Amino acid sequence: MVQAARRLAPAFVIAAAAGTALGAPILYNSQSRTIMTEAELFMVGMEDSWVNAPDNSPFVTFVTSQVVDGPASALAISTQASFLGNTSIVASGSATGIVSGDGNAVANSMFDVVFEITQASLFSVSVSIAKASYLIEGPSLNKSTADGSFSEQLVLQPGIYRVAFDSPIQGVRNRPGASSWAFSLIEIPSPGSTALMGIAGYFAARRRR
Repeated sequence: MVQAARRLAPAFVIAAAAGTALGAPILYNSQSRTIMTEAELFMVGMEDSWVNAPDNSPFVTFVTSQVVDGPASALAISTQASFLGNTSIVASGSATGIVSGDGNAVANSMFDVVFEITQASLFSVSVSIAKASYLIEGPSLNKSTADGSFSEQLVLQPGIYRVAFDSPIQGVRNRPGASSWAFSLIEIPSPGSTALMGIAGYFAARRRR
């Protein structure tokens, strides 16, 4: 029994150390994730739709609104796929409006999340926008639409951060509108943490034999 305990000790200590080194650095304070559409043909009618993310769970959905009257039509489409993880945030959205006739089609994919990074960590950060706007603010990362799309790696210091995207569009007769955005914030494990995880896995494999 004592020998078994001794054999387990190295694996337990290393696994605990690896878990500590890779402790979840992201805690969420608030989230507002919404997609909406509104389609209208003048003198015919209007249709609209909204979907909100109820909590921090993955939000993968789309909505459409459409009004048709003979050859005339108004179609609005909005999408979003966003994931709020312990060590990463990955999200994207799009909005499209197409009108044939007298009317308009409005759509938007909105993302606004406030979170806390609990310990300094190296992250890969990426933003891509097309006719959309965004704001990122925090202790060591401040970007806005004026900075355009970017992709970089940097150490984010502990503190409160906010990431917000907005992509409103309006399509009118023979002038479709479209917008899109994508965002990722992914922690990059330190080499030491990766090595600890590998060693812990080695000892765990030996135990299973």
